Amino acid sequence: MKVKQQVETQQKKIYINNYIITKSRDEWIEGRIIKIIEVPKPSEEKPDMNIKKYIIYSLRHNIICEEEIPEHSIHRSSIENYKKFKLFPLRAYVEDIHIPVDLFEILKNDYKSVKDKKMIVLPSKFPISKILKEFSKFIVANKPSISEDEILEVVKGFTWYFDKLINPFILYECEIEQYIQYFEKEKNVNLPSNCYGPEHLLRMIFAIQKFLVKDCMDYETQDVIFEYSVYLCDFLNIFL
Repeated sequence: MKVKQQVETQQKKIYINNYIITKSRDEWIEGRIIKIIEVPKPSEEKPDMNIKKYIIYSLRHNIICEEEIPEHSIHRSSIENYKKFKLFPLRAYVEDIHIPVDLFEILKNDYKSVKDKKMIVLPSKFPISKILKEFSKFIVANKPSISEDEILEVVKGFTWYFDKLINPFILYECEIEQYIQYFEKEKNVNLPSNCYGPEHLLRMIFAIQKFLVKDCMDYETQDVIFEYSVYLCDFLNIFL
């Protein structure tokens, strides 16, 4: 699971997977570029010039926007533009769970498999520690309003959540024996985040959005944790 990092130029080029702010259906939203369309520009002086339009995935609505967004309506997802266009944290628009449909299907299939006693084989080919490392690279490359130091702290927090809360919140009862046996056998694996994979990470995101975020001390912390859980879902939705 390798993330292609784009190098930003001074010309402020926009790439696929960059997070941007734009107006869709008369509301300002944050989205991610999923497709760039080049259309020939009717010009006598420069007939070879193309104009660009963009297809956007809306984080607030978890859908691909129907309209093609013109280049002049694309704004970088920066702190300045957040303030300029008066965007609020996602929790202001979302009451509860905010997980894309495809990922929710993975969660449902995962539950069905466990119910049928089909345990996920350990260790995972894509352990959570590796997924979160790639997630941090992805965010640094595509969202200029978030610094590398900030995303590394977030990744540490998600890793801590998973390693500390896997037994009471994330594992199903029938998986606990597998958990105990695996760590008794594999003495060199000291943390669950080094052997569990995307299915269990999705369970953690669900638990964070449904229960854990509501127990935080203040609303600002709740907003931050929820916001990053949405970005993590978006990342998983691309690469799973």
